[in-house]
Amino acid sequence: MLQNLQTLLPPSSLERPSLASSILPSAAMMRVNFIPGVRQRLGWRGMRECPKHRTCLTAKIKDMNGVFGFAPTSNPERPEAGLTRFALCYFPSPDEELFNCFPVEACLIALSEDYLEKVRDFRSHPELMALFQVGTIECTFDPAGGVGLSLHAGTRDRVIARDGYSVQAPEGLRQVVELGGLDKDLPAFEIAYKFFEILSASLTFSTGKAPERLKEVALKNTVTSYDAQGNLHKEPCQDSTRTAFHIGWGNSATCTFDDDDKYPPVIRWQAPDPFPVSLKNALWWNPSVPGARHSIDKSTMGITERPKLIVLTGFLGAGKTSFLARFIEYQAARNLFVAVVQNEIGETGLDAKLLDQHYAVKEMDEGCICCTLVGNLGAALQEISSQFQPDFVVVETTGLANPANLLAELYELEEVLELSSITCMVDAMNAGNQLNNYSILKDQIRLADVVLLNKCDLASENDLNDLKAKLSHLNPFAQIKQTKQGDINPLEIYGVNFQGQAKPEAGHQCSCSAHGLDDCKTHQHYGISSQLWRAPPNLSKDVLEKAIGRLPSSVLRVKGIISLDGGRLCVCQYVPGSLTLSDYLGDEDVERFLVFIGENISETTALFENSITTAT
Repeated sequence: MLQNLQTLLPPSSLERPSLASSILPSAAMMRVNFIPGVRQRLGWRGMRECPKHRTCLTAKIKDMNGVFGFAPTSNPERPEAGLTRFALCYFPSPDEELFNCFPVEACLIALSEDYLEKVRDFRSHPELMALFQVGTIECTFDPAGGVGLSLHAGTRDRVIARDGYSVQAPEGLRQVVELGGLDKDLPAFEIAYKFFEILSASLTFSTGKAPERLKEVALKNTVTSYDAQGNLHKEPCQDSTRTAFHIGWGNSATCTFDDDDKYPPVIRWQAPDPFPVSLKNALWWNPSVPGARHSIDKSTMGITERPKLIVLTGFLGAGKTSFLARFIEYQAARNLFVAVVQNEIGETGLDAKLLDQHYAVKEMDEGCICCTLVGNLGAALQEISSQFQPDFVVVETTGLANPANLLAELYELEEVLELSSITCMVDAMNAGNQLNNYSILKDQIRLADVVLLNKCDLASENDLNDLKAKLSHLNPFAQIKQTKQGDINPLEIYGVNFQGQAKPEAGHQCSCSAHGLDDCKTHQHYGISSQLWRAPPNLSKDVLEKAIGRLPSSVLRVKGIISLDGGRLCVCQYVPGSLTLSDYLGDEDVERFLVFIGENISETTALFENSITTAT
C-alpha cells in the first residue's frame, strides 16, 4: 500500500501524516480525472480547483445537476495517524427537485446572478458553506501505509421555522414557510453518499488496492428550529438518524467520528469475508475499473482516437495565453482534458501560473521549443500522452518560434497524436510594425491554417482591413478570424471534431537552425533577449504606470506578477501601447517579478529600475 501511495503523493508528504491526509483525497480525484475513460466510468463529470483556495475543489458527478464543493476544515489531533476533516457541500441547480429541499435563504442565493461565480470559490463565502453543507468527510493516513475515509451525514437534515418565513415580493411580504413548517428537509446522506462512493472508488483505483474493512453506524440525529429573533434550538429527532460510514485500506483502522463507537454497527465487514449484500455493487471494490486493465491506456476502454495536437504560435504579446486559457475552460466544461507543452523566454515562467488546473504543463524555460528542443519535443509529447491520455495537446511556442522547425518531428508522432491545427495569434495593434521588423512573424503566419487577429478593439477599421489584406497575401489559405482578448468559440475555428483542417506544409526552418548558430535558444540573432527584474514588496500603481510609459519601442513585451499599493497582487502584461493590470488569484507567497523582452534589454531594464527607485 505504501509503495502505491508513493506514486500518488509527493515523497515528503508521506513523512508528514497530517499533510498526507489533507491532500490524499484531492490527489486521487485529480489522478482519475486525468484519465478520460476511467473518470467517465466512475462518474466524474468535471473538476476544478477554487481560484483563491487551491486546497478546495468543485466537482460535478453523473446524475446530479448541481455542483459539489470539497474543502478541508480542520486537522484534529490524532497521535497515531494524520487526520483531516473536509466539508462536503452541494450547490443545487434551480431546476432540480432537490432545490426545494434546501432552506429558503439558500434558494434565494441560488437564484441570484452571481451564484455560480460564488460557487466556483465557495470557500471565500462562509454563508454558502453553512447553507449548502450536506456532510463531513474524514481522511486518515497511517505512516505504515493505511488509509481511511469516512462519511458523516444525516438521513434527513431538517430545520423548522417556528414563526414561519416570509420574503419580500413585489406585492409585499409573502409567507413561504408556514408557522412551525419545515424550512429545510434535505436527504443529506443520499446526496453525500453519491460523491463519497466515487471518491472512494477513485482512491481504490489510484492506489491499486481494494478496501479491507468497512463499517456503517446509525447515530442519533437532531432537528434544528429557529424563531423570528434568530434563536436556535436543537431537539432529538425521532424519525431520522445520522449515518457514519467508514472504509479502510491497508493497515489503517477506519476513521472514527466522536462517539460513533458507542453504537452497534449496522454493517461491519472485513476482508476476506463476502461483500455485504447491500453494497456488493459499490464502485470501490475493484481496483481495475472495467475496461481499464492498463489504468491509463485508452485503447483498453474502447477509446481509440488519438489526442488532437494544436501548435499555438504568435509574436510576443499577441494573446496566446489568453486564447489558451479560454480554450482549456471550454474543453473542461465538456469534460475534455487538455495537456499543454509550454515554453517561455526568460528565467522565470509566468504563463503556467496564469492558467487553470484542468491540464498538465511541461514548462521549458529559457529556450525555444522549436529550435533547441527539436529531438526532445517528441519525447515530451510521448510522455504526456502516455501519462495523462489527454483529449487535446497544445504546444504553446514562444513569440519568436518558427513552427517549421518541429513539423518533421511532429509528423513522426502521427501514430500517437493527430496534428490538427497550427493556430497563429496576431496582435492587431502592433502587427504592422512587427511584420516590417521581424520576419519570424511572417513565417508563423505562412505556416498557420488558422490566424486569429486579436485585440481588434484596439485597432481602427482601416488598420484592420489593411492588416487582413497583408495576412491574406502571406497565407491565402488560412482562416482569418477577429477576436478580443483571445475569446472565440473553438467550434467557430476548428469545427466539430476538427474536421476539414489543412495539413501544414513543411515551411522554412529558422536561419539559426540552418547555420548552426549557438544563440538560437534565445533568438539573440534578432537582437532580442530577456531580463528578469525582481519586484519590491509593494509598488505604487502611479509610479509603475509612469515607468512603463517611458519604455522605448524596442521593448516588445513585459509580463510578471507584482504587488501594488496595499498588497494587491496583480498580473502585469505590457506590449507597446497597452498596459494591463489584473488581479492575480493564485497563492499569495508567489514570487514578485517582471520579465522584460526586447532589444538592448539590459540597458532598458536598468533605466526602468532607476525610474522606480528615484520615484520612491
